[in-house]
Amino acid sequence: MASTNTAGGYDSTMQGGYQIDFDAMLWQSLGSNPSKTTWWNVFALVLQSLIVSSIVTKTFQYFEYFQKSDNSLYLGFVGLGCSVSIAALGLTCAQTYKLVYHAATEFHTIYRFLYMVDQTILLIGAFFNASAAIYYAHRAWSMANKKRWLLPPLAIVVIAPFISAFVVVIKGYKLPALLMENLPSLPGYFEDYIHSSRVWGALTLAMDATLCLSLTTLLLRSKDSIFHNETRLLHNLFALMYESMLPPVILLLILESADQVAGSPTSDWRKFVITCVPTLYFHSVLSALVGRQTIRGLLHNKLKKEGGEISLLSSGKSSGGISKAFTNHTYPSTDLINPKLVEEGNGSYKEMKSDIENGSQVSMIGPMVKVRIEHNSNISEPDNYAINHPHLSPTGEYSTANRDSLQGRFP
Repeated sequence: MASTNTAGGYDSTMQGGYQIDFDAMLWQSLGSNPSKTTWWNVFALVLQSLIVSSIVTKTFQYFEYFQKSDNSLYLGFVGLGCSVSIAALGLTCAQTYKLVYHAATEFHTIYRFLYMVDQTILLIGAFFNASAAIYYAHRAWSMANKKRWLLPPLAIVVIAPFISAFVVVIKGYKLPALLMENLPSLPGYFEDYIHSSRVWGALTLAMDATLCLSLTTLLLRSKDSIFHNETRLLHNLFALMYESMLPPVILLLILESADQVAGSPTSDWRKFVITCVPTLYFHSVLSALVGRQTIRGLLHNKLKKEGGEISLLSSGKSSGGISKAFTNHTYPSTDLINPKLVEEGNGSYKEMKSDIENGSQVSMIGPMVKVRIEHNSNISEPDNYAINHPHLSPTGEYSTANRDSLQGRFP
């Protein structure tokens, strides 16, 4: 995140008979003015609030659908991510408040606070980016049949952007105080900070874009993904966006394309990009997790159209049977999960083991739903009794329902 900012305490002094106006120096270095900076900050706040409100809604949906099926690690991550997103929104609100009441008259008293909040939001973005990279990298690895040679490049995709962002944040927190004795050192400080920011931006965009394109290719080729079950174009587009981490990648591309624009990215239109990218990482992961319920609905409707009997998997054992009966389409319930299903830790399930010898299964990669198609034959208790007691089988006008009253007539 390139910046040409200066910050610190106010130290108006006389030098050469002229008073130094620190506010004028700050606005000149930013290439902006109070009204412009405040307007773009409010605009960023509105967009961020929309994203966070969607995060809160999807968080409630996630706990409603998967609280009993997903492991505690995922539940904790979703809850913590929602809380941090709300905290990030609170920081942007604090920035807006300071700008509205102090930007025009005493900007020098609030600039250091604004600058440090920007660094904190960048730090939040680094953690959200690393979390999203881990999630999507694991999905890509699973969809690529878990080939071991993919692990080193995927590790680089996860670690490199996080380290570069962490370096930028540390340098940002080391901003010298804006005092007369520190003025000569500020140009060198910001030159180093801008260089580190450009490295972070380029590296993060390259890694995220590579992961996004890889996931898009794998999803379009997979016959088990949502794109082969969803026929509506708009729903397919939204699914592609969140299943491949596309929204934050698009914003990063816009930000890096405007790197040569004069002025500070925290005081012009780029402010909304910097503010929204961190929460968009978490929103993408959360949308992919909640999207599993959509997959279940699609599979339910698809199996229903095929004429199969649809039932929720609620038992670890299936009843035994003989002869031909019916086809039973089964998928995991959000409430009760087969004890033989082993969770992998990312909300998905490993291979489902069928208790029926001639059963078949349809599996989905990643956090999607797995469907087991069982060819099952169930025998009712009266028929089972008749098989074990052939002398009580129906004869002529008599049925097994009357076997207790006919014991004296049959040996």
